[in-house]
Amino acid sequence: MGDELIVNKDSDEYSALIEECKAIITEGVWSFRLERILTYGKLGERIAEDEVYKRYGEQNGIFLVNISRDIGISYSDICRAVQFWEKYHISSPDSEKWSDFAEGKNISWSKIKQKYLPANPKTECAHNFEEIKAWRCSMCKKVLTYNPNVEQPIQ
Repeated sequence: MGDELIVNKDSDEYSALIEECKAIITEGVWSFRLERILTYGKLGERIAEDEVYKRYGEQNGIFLVNISRDIGISYSDICRAVQFWEKYHISSPDSEKWSDFAEGKNISWSKIKQKYLPANPKTECAHNFEEIKAWRCSMCKKVLTYNPNVEQPIQ
């Protein structure tokens, strides 16, 4: 027989080690999820509180489409970030609003989007350009024209 040790898995010492390891994992995963949620909260705050958005973007889906394209984040995530900020105003780990989420430290950005935010990211049309037929948006039916000197269509 070699130098193998037989560990008593029922011992208090082993149980304490397992519980501490689980706590380390839980805290690490929570820190990762928290940072992601806070990042989207800060993004939503920045957009929603911006004067340009207040002037042009709140009722104009194409405004958020342009922002999403220019910063490389999906349109849906941009809309959800704004919705998240407008509904919860969470931009720090100390916010009292965290208690709104029943999952506690098991909350994630995906769960927030699926369970706590409206089903549709934006009710205003974002003009689905890939499906435009005869220069008419397939979603809102507005007639659009294209100016090659401007990145977005003119209505």
